[in-house]
Order: sequence, then C-alpha cells, then structure tokens
Amino acid sequence: MAGFFGVMHLKSDVTSLARERLQLVKEQHRLREDVRVLKAEYAHLTSPDRLWALATQRGYGELQVQQLAHMQAPLPVTAHMVAWRP
Repeated sequence: MAGFFGVMHLKSDVTSLARERLQLVKEQHRLREDVRVLKAEYAHLTSPDRLWALATQRGYGELQVQQLAHMQAPLPVTAHMVAWRP
C-alpha cells in the first residue's frame, strides 16, 4: 500500500514540475519576444537618418573645426562624477 501512495506522490510531483516547466517555457518565449521588440526599437531610435532629422529640426548643425577646439579642453570633474570604490 505504501508503494501505491509513493507512486501517486511521485506522479503528482512530476505533473507539478511539468506544469512549472510549461510556464517557464512560455515566459522564456515572452522574454525573447520582448528582447526582439526592444532591439527593433533601439535600432529605430538610433537610426542615423532619424537622428539627423531630429538634430536638424532642433537647429543643431554639423560641428565646425572651431567647436572641436573647445571640446579638447578637459571637462571639470565634480564630486558626484567620481566613481565610488570600496
């Protein structure tokens, strides 16, 4: 009789694990689809043509040599910019 209950308990455990596996597989598919969508959105948002159009709309133009000379100066470092190291 104990063997029967052991088998029934084992069957219940296997059924529960199969159900959990199915849920995990579904979640994995959903996450993969989310990643696919995020990659597509990122590609769209970082598209050079799109960025150029946005920059043009906002009045940003191409950098001139004189502007690059100003960029060569070191940026000031403030306390909140320094990375904390343990």
